[in-house]
Amino acid sequence: GGSDRSVPPKAPQLHVGAKVRARFGATALGAVGTKFYPGTVTRLHADGRADIAYDDGDEEEGVDPKWIAAVAYARPVGQAPVVATEAEGLRLHLSSSSATGYKGVRKDLKTGRFRADRRIVDGKSRHIGNFGTAVEAAVAYARTVGEYQPPIVAAEAEGLRLHLSSITSTGYKGVRERGARFTAEARAGERNVYLGSFDTAVEAAVAYARTVGEYQPPIVAAEAEGLRL
Repeated sequence: GGSDRSVPPKAPQLHVGAKVRARFGATALGAVGTKFYPGTVTRLHADGRADIAYDDGDEEEGVDPKWIAAVAYARPVGQAPVVATEAEGLRLHLSSSSATGYKGVRKDLKTGRFRADRRIVDGKSRHIGNFGTAVEAAVAYARTVGEYQPPIVAAEAEGLRLHLSSITSTGYKGVRERGARFTAEARAGERNVYLGSFDTAVEAAVAYARTVGEYQPPIVAAEAEGLRL
């Protein structure tokens, strides 16, 4: 699970692709009730803040560098692990942000083995086990939490067009699963604004849409330079 330290070490020199440990949610909520989790820097902002894709599949934008702990290691940008989508009759939980390619699975750099953990309702992680390969760890994760099920999402709710996302586990932009509940966050300039915790992903997506405005489909031209596009 994450560390309980309330004061992080000196912020490291960051770069896109750097592997770090960051205190998830602390930028918006402060240290109380938050913990450090491993992740990858996906973007750097002019003010020094960073967007982080966590190894367990969560994402966070505009993380204050004071909540980012020491760099662990770096993987070349664009180098994705080769993963199996199914194993032992189970659909595995994939993650484009995890160094292993699997949600809930990370490699122990000291032992070379793969550790599987699941996030539980109080924000802590529960250790599932250590395994010889990433696939074995991913299978154990799938057996513990259930095999991967593509999210079923509503495009509209409460009269609003919702912001869908093909890269989040909830299927909605700005919405994350936190244990048995769902949180919504919206970007405001260079920081994230916490919108609340909700019983369902749709409720969180509605709160996001009310804050940033409902989704507006892009306007495209049907013709250009005398050609139908």
